[in-house]
Amino acid sequence: MIKVSIIIPVYNSGKYLRTCLDSLVNQTLKDIEIIAVDDNSSDNSLLILMEYAKKYHNIKVYHNRKNLGQGATRNKGLEYAKGEYIGFVDSDDYVRYNMYEDMYKAAINNNAPLVTTMLLYVTEDLDLKNDVVCRSDPIVYDPTIDINKEQVVSDSPSACNKLFKRELIGHYRFLENTFFEDVAFSYYMLMKSDKIVILPYFNYFYRINNYDSLSFKTYKKTEKIYDIFEVLEKLEEDVKSINKYNIFKDEIRFLKLAYSITQLFDINKWDVTKEEKEEALRKMSETIYNKYGMLRKREISLLCSKLGNETVVLYLQFLAAKGKIKMIKNNKKTTNRLTIK
Repeated sequence: MIKVSIIIPVYNSGKYLRTCLDSLVNQTLKDIEIIAVDDNSSDNSLLILMEYAKKYHNIKVYHNRKNLGQGATRNKGLEYAKGEYIGFVDSDDYVRYNMYEDMYKAAINNNAPLVTTMLLYVTEDLDLKNDVVCRSDPIVYDPTIDINKEQVVSDSPSACNKLFKRELIGHYRFLENTFFEDVAFSYYMLMKSDKIVILPYFNYFYRINNYDSLSFKTYKKTEKIYDIFEVLEKLEEDVKSINKYNIFKDEIRFLKLAYSITQLFDINKWDVTKEEKEEALRKMSETIYNKYGMLRKREISLLCSKLGNETVVLYLQFLAAKGKIKMIKNNKKTTNRLTIK
């Protein structure tokens, strides 16, 4: 029996691909299959995959005849996966050698359909023979209980730091031809699951310096930032379809605000003229306001905790310009004292 299927969408990651594959073929959990789907790479990625497939019997390689993007490539991998549980790894990242054994044991021992672990951003390769931090006991919780709901929205939107039971995923798939597809997939699974286990130590190492990666975020001007609204609307629709919307209504609203306001941070880093940037900020802010309305006082503090004051202030400045709030300044620094009109 295959215990875990690991799906890797691959695109132009030849520089880092061997590190990724080495971390997977050396997993202490042996009953795994590695499904690598090359998304029509233009570098040597496919050659490296074929090299490893010849050496390791549990690596299966598939190839897209044209570039389809990360969502569609992961979906293709899901069609081939036969494991009891399913994980995702980006081809320029790597994982700790014990990751899937620890996550699988946590899932089986707790009869949990979803296990999540900690993700560390890196720019270089670390020694995977040693733990990065001291280990602690798993945390098991029911996401539908009020005191636990905050844990759901505080989890990473990445699908890569999670292990999903295949039955939990079922026929559900990633959005295709869009940015931010992880947001809808991951939070839907977190809300669908009746039990979640957290392994509170670093297992997944997310590389942030690969500019060719399928998941790399650039700060170039793009209308694709508006994909976030399609993704967030899908999340709401999908949670309604499993009759859990009333349970997670406030959490879904918070995610809508958080991930749409985050786009203001990205816009603010665009390499465009000041006038273009201000217009893009205004347009995105107006869209957020028209869709989600006024911020509640408690939401402001929660958003600042998740996104940082700098990002939230960009939206508050827009609300102030509309006359919806008054921002009190002290010594030329915006404070948290806000008057909502």
